[in-house]
Amino acid sequence: MDFKIIKPEKKLMRFFQGWDFVFVFVSFLPLFLLGIYLLFSRNIPASIESFSEIIGFFALLTSFLMIFGFFYSFRKLKTFGEKEEEIEAPLLFLLKVYVLTSVVPLLFIAIFTLLWIFPILIKEQKLLLLYIITILIGFTFLLSFFSFFSFRKKLFELFNFFRDENFVNRSIVESQIDFFNIKDYDILYEKATELYEKLFNPDFVSLLIKRGKIKTYNLNKDFVIKFLEKLGDGDEFNLELNEEYGKFFKDSKFLYVFKSDIKDGSFYVILGRKKNNFSSNEVGKMRVFSHYLSLHLRKIEYEDLQVNFFTHTVNLLVMSLEGNIVPKNHLQNVARYSNMISRELNMDEERRRRLYFAALLHDIGFLKIPVELQGIPEKYKLHPTLGAELVGEIEMWKDISEIIKYHHEAYDGSGYPEGLSGEDIPLESRIIAVAESFDALTNEYSYKSIVDENYALSDIESKAGKKYDPQVVEAFIRCFREKSNEE
Repeated sequence: MDFKIIKPEKKLMRFFQGWDFVFVFVSFLPLFLLGIYLLFSRNIPASIESFSEIIGFFALLTSFLMIFGFFYSFRKLKTFGEKEEEIEAPLLFLLKVYVLTSVVPLLFIAIFTLLWIFPILIKEQKLLLLYIITILIGFTFLLSFFSFFSFRKKLFELFNFFRDENFVNRSIVESQIDFFNIKDYDILYEKATELYEKLFNPDFVSLLIKRGKIKTYNLNKDFVIKFLEKLGDGDEFNLELNEEYGKFFKDSKFLYVFKSDIKDGSFYVILGRKKNNFSSNEVGKMRVFSHYLSLHLRKIEYEDLQVNFFTHTVNLLVMSLEGNIVPKNHLQNVARYSNMISRELNMDEERRRRLYFAALLHDIGFLKIPVELQGIPEKYKLHPTLGAELVGEIEMWKDISEIIKYHHEAYDGSGYPEGLSGEDIPLESRIIAVAESFDALTNEYSYKSIVDENYALSDIESKAGKKYDPQVVEAFIRCFREKSNEE
């Protein structure tokens, strides 16, 4: 058989082992017996009877304090969970509780016995009683210190356990913020793989998408198809592989597989280890992280659908505008020139995307102005504001409404609709202003008399600092001439 389904290992943190309880019980018992003996024995010499009652009382009290301190600490330790962010203080507090309820009272009894009872017993030659008390207190001391060091060791183990748990939980939460802004499958795969390796120490990591075809990064596609068929239905698997089958997963012996449904297919996470099986605690966290990852994958798919819808809607609007309301190819040319300028100015990809679609839709406001009125200057000047209002009503287009509204503003403040100037005009709007003017002068379908490209460039250059942003004009002329030289 190639693999078999197994249960994850139960490597839950065991705060105390059986020997810890033995130490506490054995430490408690001799001190308890000493207290009973000193309080109720009839063989206690009259000379130390009053002292023996005091010591007996404190011995019984200390024995109960030891039990109380241990079980109080044990109960508190069980209440500590992963929600604890700062655990140093409570763990140190429990260590102090244990010391104050066991070591300190025991030390008091030993000092009191040495100073007051031993001298009298030695003087009266009560050696048997002296040996009994010495053995019981010494034995209790020895076991109490063993118990103390064992308890302290457990506290440090617990501290490290919670620290690691908190690190994993915090990393999973923080990763969601990073993943939220990722819009590319490959980048998401790379980031997720790094985090799986960092948090769970697998020897093998693979993320794959099955949607008709298999998309995988480090597994043979033919093998994956057969593997998934054998795996069958289910959304989570813990597998033990035979040696031959493990070679396909970098010699892994144990495999964790998570499956989630996505649009028209499935998303898989596969983690492998060569030696140790994944614990139930790790599986729980891998399940949560993988579920989050599948949600981000769906978000990217949804955003892709939005962009696809957005792009096709814009194209339909451009087709309806060009040749009917604005000159043919005008909107596409303005978008192309704007993209050239944005690249030359090293604008980031998101701003370039907004600029491109704003350039395609910059004249959409003409749809709200009757054709027969568009030649009237007062009506014509309304189209930037009307266009901004149109796109502003659509959630996906809100981020480009301002660009459309101000694309007829002039750098010196002589433009419209608000007479903005200089840097107060959005950079994207200043770019569209230059790109639109150039196309209006050179487009063969323009409603104006066209001129050659060099004359158009000279005309725009002469208006730099007045109508146009000098920086934008310089970038456009530079990239346009470079493009011309290449052709």
